[in-house]
Amino acid sequence: MTTGLICAIISIGLQTDRALDELDLDDLLIPHLCQLVSTVRSSKWKSTLGSSGYGLQPDEAACLKVALLEDLAGGIPLVGSGDCDEVNTFLSP
Repeated sequence: MTTGLICAIISIGLQTDRALDELDLDDLLIPHLCQLVSTVRSSKWKSTLGSSGYGLQPDEAACLKVALLEDLAGGIPLVGSGDCDEVNTFLSP
C-alpha cells in the first residue's frame, strides 16, 4: 500500500547543480536525472540525454554526464574523460 507521498529530490550534487545552472536547465529535471542514473548504464547517459526526451545538444549532454559521474563518485574530478573537451573549464569553480 502506498501513501501517495512523493519525496522531493532537490540535488544530486554540487557538479550537477553547477552544470544545470550553466546550461540554464530547470531543477525539475533532477528527478528525471535520478531515474536515468538508476536505470541506464553510464556509458549510455550521453546518448540518452541527447535524445528527444531530454533534448540536450551533444556538448551539453556530455558535460551533464561528466557532472553526474563526478557527483556519484563522491566529487572526484574526472580529468580527461574524453566526453567533453570543455568539461574542466565548464565545471571549474
